[in-house]
Amino acid sequence: MSKSSDPRYFLLGTVPTDDDKTITGCRLPTVRQVLLCFLAHHASPSNTLRQAANLTVASVLPFYERARIISLGNHKMAEEIIKLFSSMKSLLKIDHAHREDHVNGGKIKAFKDNLNKTMKFWPRNVLDRLTNKEDKLFLESMMNDRKATMGSADLVLSTTERKVQERRTAEELRRQREQLRNEEEKSAGPSNDTEDCDEGPDDDQTDASYVAEREDGTPKRSHKRVVKTGTAAFWPHDVLRSPEVVETALRNKITPTQLASVAHSLVKATSGDPKKVNLHYKTAYNYKIETTITIAKQIKESWEPPAIGIVHWDGKLMDTLGNEQAVEERLPVLISGIGGVKLLGVPALAHKSTEKTGPMIASATKILLDEWSCCDNVVGMVFDTTSSNTGAITAGIDNRHIKFI
Repeated sequence: MSKSSDPRYFLLGTVPTDDDKTITGCRLPTVRQVLLCFLAHHASPSNTLRQAANLTVASVLPFYERARIISLGNHKMAEEIIKLFSSMKSLLKIDHAHREDHVNGGKIKAFKDNLNKTMKFWPRNVLDRLTNKEDKLFLESMMNDRKATMGSADLVLSTTERKVQERRTAEELRRQREQLRNEEEKSAGPSNDTEDCDEGPDDDQTDASYVAEREDGTPKRSHKRVVKTGTAAFWPHDVLRSPEVVETALRNKITPTQLASVAHSLVKATSGDPKKVNLHYKTAYNYKIETTITIAKQIKESWEPPAIGIVHWDGKLMDTLGNEQAVEERLPVLISGIGGVKLLGVPALAHKSTEKTGPMIASATKILLDEWSCCDNVVGMVFDTTSSNTGAITAGIDNRHIKFI
């Protein structure tokens, strides 16, 4: 019996050879190509069923990588190949006399028709996961008519990869030049030459603010890379009392405990001794209160009230600072003038007090105006027309009018 008439391969129409171990073409492999490749590997006595399937997967994967098509896992692909081989074996077991009947003949015809289709090695939602339009169109063609082919190179992809490689090369060259320059500086040691200092930016200037001059005298941005070499740090024992530290902590809502913890780590990171610095959270809290009062006092002393000012106020019922379940009346008081608007304070008014609201608002506003030394500069008032401000019984506006003007 010749190999061409071997009944084991009547479904394929050809006998697998060693050439079939290598899959060729410019499309994704068909079922016939995958099955012939598997049978060629399986014909070797040293290869088991799983080994032959793994070798076939290794021949198929380069096509999916070249086409940038998402594929199944190697283990799952091998299982699909073994499943295909099992279905072929089940058809080979059909007796010759029954291969032409309606049921078995239909199975054999369906298997032969499927041989020229693309072997499905992609996940179920592959089209949704692909982002490149060309890749989607190529895979859709592989699913249907198989007219599309893989070109020798993708112009867009090759251009992108070339640019990425150029950036990496340029970055590597910059890194090498910078490393060489650092080594030269270390070998030369520190220099006190004033001429060298005049060529670069001052110590107070940063790399962003340093500019060179063109021949015509116009400024030109310098693209010289400045290396940060670090600086020596001294930690005072009361560093947490620094106004800059307190302002930064308040603006970023850093609690005294968090501030003390961060400072402790920074002292250790700079080879310092945390035991020589006041870093307890209670100390940080006391420094915060003390420095906040000092800053507020300095702001009051340095602020200049407008020559002609208008005072604004409006009460608001809101949660207390210490208990969210309780509420209190807060009174924002502002003064506006030519220099802008200044918030004088937000004092709390007694809630559910027997005293009338109008006099309490007048008293609180008058106290703030005296604290900021701007009572004599007020020429007008702005408020809403509630009963506490203009009511005939509370007479709040009369009290304020008498006290302010």
